[in-house]
Amino acid sequence: MNKHVFTPKNLLNASKRKAAVLSTICLLGIGGIGGSIAYLKLDTGKVQNTFTAGTVVSKIEEDFQDLVKKDVRVTNLGSVPVYIRAQLQFNWISENADQDGNSEMLPFKPDEGTDYTVVPGSSKWEKGSDGYYYYKEKVPAGETTENLVSSITFKKDMAPDGYVLNVDVLSQNIQAYPSDAVKETWGFIPDATTNQEVTG
Repeated sequence: MNKHVFTPKNLLNASKRKAAVLSTICLLGIGGIGGSIAYLKLDTGKVQNTFTAGTVVSKIEEDFQDLVKKDVRVTNLGSVPVYIRAQLQFNWISENADQDGNSEMLPFKPDEGTDYTVVPGSSKWEKGSDGYYYYKEKVPAGETTENLVSSITFKKDMAPDGYVLNVDVLSQNIQAYPSDAVKETWGFIPDATTNQEVTG
């Protein structure tokens, strides 16, 4: 049976072996960490985020036949959903323009029912006390509203001599998101209001 005799020399050798084993373990551990760091660095690519501003553009669509303006609506030509409001302006203008293409406008307005008649369009349009008609739904990109008016008919025999009825359709649109922007600009959100609140 072998006996182990612990002498100072044996203890020193044993300590050296333990130190060598511990050093090897530490090196392996550091090597593993280094490998992980290198892997993470190599695997992490560059990410580029490009933000494109939405476009807000609309076009008034209408048909005209004889003395009747028909099917007035607005198309969203932009890239984002919008809210739309529109206004109708009626004026008497001279039948013949001057050499610069300008027509004289009378200072008084034509009267609805007497000088012209309007057949309303869709109930999705609601008139506010500010004179604008508000479309009560968001209009997606590329989509068209329902008719603002179905027809406007000019009663020519009621016009002042040398003048004709001129109807301008004006539209404004604002992107639907964020909705706070709509509320701050127009004072309310068109699809979340009633006629009494439409004050512009």
